Amino acid sequence: MKTKVLKIHDEAGLEEAASEAAEVLLSGGLVAFPTETVYGLAAISTDENAVAEMYSVKERPRDKAITLQVADAARIQQIAVMTPVSELLAALFFPGPLTMVLPRKQSVPDFITSGKNSVGVRIPDHRTALAVLRKTGVPLAVTSANISGGDNLVDARAVEKALGGKIPLILDDGICPGGQASTVADCRAEAPRILRHGAITAEMLEMAIKQNKHLY
Repeated sequence: MKTKVLKIHDEAGLEEAASEAAEVLLSGGLVAFPTETVYGLAAISTDENAVAEMYSVKERPRDKAITLQVADAARIQQIAVMTPVSELLAALFFPGPLTMVLPRKQSVPDFITSGKNSVGVRIPDHRTALAVLRKTGVPLAVTSANISGGDNLVDARAVEKALGGKIPLILDDGICPGGQASTVADCRAEAPRILRHGAITAEMLEMAIKQNKHLY
């Protein structure tokens, strides 16, 4: 397979790149694109073959669930059950480098959650990721665009080195500004529990909840 690297120069180029990415994704292919954290590897979340290919390309253990990314909060309601604390954190930190683990809805397939009753959801804060999500119009299964166990990748050249020849398309919109993966917080209980540390610290979450406790 030949991997196409599509450089984004301006807003018109972004629109064209997002359209091409959506076409690849909706036809069952994989696409790598930048987020505000690291480059992500995406597939249509309801396409079991595409998600299986993602696991294979990444050499990812099949018992590790995949996060779903959406373009806006309304989409979260379709895939997860929002809890009071998640409503608050979504209002404060979405879009942004936070993944919330929530009770899944029936619309989320087992092959996304590895059979678990929860699902990770995130709204990225990056023009390219959001443009692709809007063009596809459906939740995307997204994981970091590196071989499992390797370093997170923040530029398209590194993604091409890791995944070139294995996926059809990489969108190059420069270096990711964050450089580290999103914070993962289990938000199913009254207080969130950090499962993976990232750009948003436990202290930031605690302070946000303390200052806005009256809202939920």
